[in-house]
Amino acid sequence: MSKIKEFFSSRYGDSGSIMEADYSQLEVIILAALSKDPVLIDDVRTKDMHCISLSLLLGESYDSVKKKYDAGDSHYKKMRKTAKSLSFALQYGAGISALAANTKLSTEVCKEFVGAYYARYRVLDSYQKELASIVYSNAIPYENMGELGQKYIGHYYSPTGRAYSFVQKEAPKFLKERGENFSFSPTEIKNYMTQGTATGDLVLIGIGDLYRELYVGEGKQYNRENIFLINTIHDSVMLDVMNEDIDKVGKMVYSSLTGVRKRVKELFDWDIPLPLNVEVSVGSTWAQTKPYII
Repeated sequence: MSKIKEFFSSRYGDSGSIMEADYSQLEVIILAALSKDPVLIDDVRTKDMHCISLSLLLGESYDSVKKKYDAGDSHYKKMRKTAKSLSFALQYGAGISALAANTKLSTEVCKEFVGAYYARYRVLDSYQKELASIVYSNAIPYENMGELGQKYIGHYYSPTGRAYSFVQKEAPKFLKERGENFSFSPTEIKNYMTQGTATGDLVLIGIGDLYRELYVGEGKQYNRENIFLINTIHDSVMLDVMNEDIDKVGKMVYSSLTGVRKRVKELFDWDIPLPLNVEVSVGSTWAQTKPYII
């Protein structure tokens, strides 16, 4: 654990605590919602996603992998971490070379994993290919590079209305050998909408609702001198809270952040087919937070 976390302590001293509310699996939930892949949606709802990845990596059934992992098998516990890294990197748009470099696995093993992954999630595969098709189909000239040719810029929109633009970059060697000096980044096209929608839109919508609940609502249920929104880290929100208010603030934070799913439906008419799970933890410092039962 980073020692930096030890520096985040309550301004109220022994009378206060750091509270962190962390979305669980937010990006894979949003990936499932965006792609509408029924297998991915069902897996997120009913299975351990990292054991799914491990079963694809080993070519072993999910039930067998899960049974050995739950039994504490050291090899399967170690390999689950590797499979977790593979699946996260793949969701972020990494190619086979990047997967191999990140995990120290061979390119052949990574290639087999990618094949198995997209064989399971065929609708997700089609969705990501469609994103690339949209960007290429609406691309317009961006910058003339003289003898090297013309760069283009393309875009797509997320369900929340956010526009994502992509500018062509210098193409990798294998494309240059085919006469293509510039290309769009497959990694960016695959990843931007998922990560941007999850942490750029949904988390901020949740923080907005949280702020209004704490400081704007009529009646002022909460003493604003006892509660401070102090940070957001990727898909989590951090507060500094007087201990006397921990219980009611924890319940309110949980309600506000899990309620983003309903808010997204109201604002954008977009159905997220999975619940947004939030885990709340509390401690005297950020480093010492422990799960808090709501």
